[in-house]
Amino acid sequence: MEGMISSIAALSMAQAQQRVQAEATTSTLKKSMDLAKGQAAALLESLPQVNHTPSHAMRVPHLGRNIDITA
Repeated sequence: MEGMISSIAALSMAQAQQRVQAEATTSTLKKSMDLAKGQAAALLESLPQVNHTPSHAMRVPHLGRNIDITA
């Protein structure tokens, strides 16, 4: 009977240790994800702004319709 009680106690301790380890891993992962999110936001902010005015080719409808494939 004593062996069974010590086995149950050992199993309980092992489960508690696994739970703590899983919580630590989850916490570390969350911090890594937050850091990556901040880095991605900084990267997006560092990109130059795009001018959304139509290009010359878009304003002249006949440009870009034909391709000269003779060499």
